[in-house]
Amino acid sequence: MNPITSQSAVVVFGATSYLGQYVLDDLLARGHRVIAVTRNPAVSAILLHPWRGKISVVAPQQLDVVRKADAVINLAYIKAEKPHRLFRQNSLLMRSIHDAAVRVGAEHLVHISTQAVFGYEFSEQPRPVRAVRRSGDAYVESKVHAELVLEKLQASAKYRLDIVRLGNIVGEGSPAWTANLAQRLLDGRAVGVAGSDGYSNAAFAPNAASYLGHLVAAGGNSSADQFGRYHHFADLSGLRWSTFIERFAEAAGVLPTYATALPGQPVKSFRPTIAGTVRAAYKGPVGRLGRRALAKVNADEAIDTALFAMKTTLNKGGTVDPFAAPQDKDLLAILSSEFEFRSNLLPEWTSPIGSDEALNRMSRWMSEAGFVIPRWP
Repeated sequence: MNPITSQSAVVVFGATSYLGQYVLDDLLARGHRVIAVTRNPAVSAILLHPWRGKISVVAPQQLDVVRKADAVINLAYIKAEKPHRLFRQNSLLMRSIHDAAVRVGAEHLVHISTQAVFGYEFSEQPRPVRAVRRSGDAYVESKVHAELVLEKLQASAKYRLDIVRLGNIVGEGSPAWTANLAQRLLDGRAVGVAGSDGYSNAAFAPNAASYLGHLVAAGGNSSADQFGRYHHFADLSGLRWSTFIERFAEAAGVLPTYATALPGQPVKSFRPTIAGTVRAAYKGPVGRLGRRALAKVNADEAIDTALFAMKTTLNKGGTVDPFAAPQDKDLLAILSSEFEFRSNLLPEWTSPIGSDEALNRMSRWMSEAGFVIPRWP
């Protein structure tokens, strides 16, 4: 496979995502012709208005107009789906990515994944190896499943597959790890656990986009061929969460709130107790097998009705939803991580933006976006 030169075409799935905007800017700066593939080009054209005239926006069925592309970058994933439909939709999406790479004759497919393939709470330091199936959370399961599906499809294809697992994406306006933490600070909600300052395992969005652009440009040079399939990107992983929280709190003009222990599930009657048991079983290995089986059944309406009836019955007199992820518990577990998600990258890439400048940019964004407590004279 030859290294990509300027004016080569790169197809991008998920261009309207938060990271997608940085990927578009980086690819254009490198001189690539960029084609953004979206299910709804009309809506995406509005979201991608800043790049109007600079990129092409097409639907999957319109890819024939591309004719030839050198690489495909996939940032897309199933964001919201009923558990029993998750595997089916995930397989369809990965198949569409694979088919697109084959149709445009791409020599390189870069799939963006996440450190969550190792779970929210690491039991050991993650290594750049093949993901294994995990039970317990739809997001984690779907990310592992996507990797495995693409690897199986690639086995009979001619393109090279690289899987880039990202750390916690931070940056100006990052929904999960900048805006969310800023809002929690203003609301006085916990942004960590007292006495447990975890590794941030953070990836600064512009730098992540830079690495993806570098990986695409490297093509199949000797360094890339010898490196292996799995890339881990978390350029700020060594910084503890306290470094971010203190800077964000200073910019917001508030004091951070810390939890004294990881929150548990509230139990107010026997129904929530039963609900918790059902939820645990549903999220475990047996539940995973059940969901995979249900994914092959075309009875979505009946299944949805049954699940709703079960949740309604079990939740009477309590606050536990047996199928809802405990968001705060997962968040605080990540903020308390004892293991570092270390980067595993091509050696010739260098970070364009240092950690101090990254923190300064996020702090400035918080002030400009209004995440501040007014200071009266």
